Amino acid sequence: FTRTINGYMTCITAPVMRNDGTIIKYIGDASMHIHGAPLDDEQHARSAVQTALDMLDAVHEFNDKLAADGKPPVGLGAGVNTGKILVGNIGSERKLGYDCLGDPVSVAARLESQTKSYGVLLIVGPDTVAQTKDDFDWWELDNIAVKGKEKPLRIYAVHKQTKEHVTFLKNYYAGNWDVCIENAEVYKQAAPAMSEYYDKMIERLSIGCPVDWDGIYRATSK
Repeated sequence: FTRTINGYMTCITAPVMRNDGTIIKYIGDASMHIHGAPLDDEQHARSAVQTALDMLDAVHEFNDKLAADGKPPVGLGAGVNTGKILVGNIGSERKLGYDCLGDPVSVAARLESQTKSYGVLLIVGPDTVAQTKDDFDWWELDNIAVKGKEKPLRIYAVHKQTKEHVTFLKNYYAGNWDVCIENAEVYKQAAPAMSEYYDKMIERLSIGCPVDWDGIYRATSK
């Protein structure tokens, strides 16, 4: 088991280093890294998204190796966010560590934790999307107030958005959830790769639209 975990951590670290990112820490079987410090990177937002995509590819290749050895696959969910943070040697007089602090950091963690809820492997925050709008295809997932926050965020996945999805979002935000449910198969046929996303959303919408719905989904868990 230890060999598998170490192999997994090695495979997801390689894309970070290749894209000039900085590993901040490993947390169990998860990692936290940043772009733009201590090395300057004017394209740090783009580097962060590309690194996340490369990490997903690396895990896919690692799973092929695990399968060849008769072992079960591992998974990865990633959250990317952009903002001003404190970066440096942080700690006590007896022990320091290179670390980062700030609201954008906690939001990135909240985005990662929502990947399973949306049936995607990568969720990206709006500030990152604003800085990389011409570099990737962006698919709007939702308008969400993550756990512990009041202000909502438009969150995205990397996928080309369809006209059918624009219609889905329009009805979803307007509270026309019955229409969304009725046309679920149409949406899925237009974007087969996002079928799990639609399944997750339709499952949520099936409980009925709240009377106080204001177009913001408020997450109740981290």
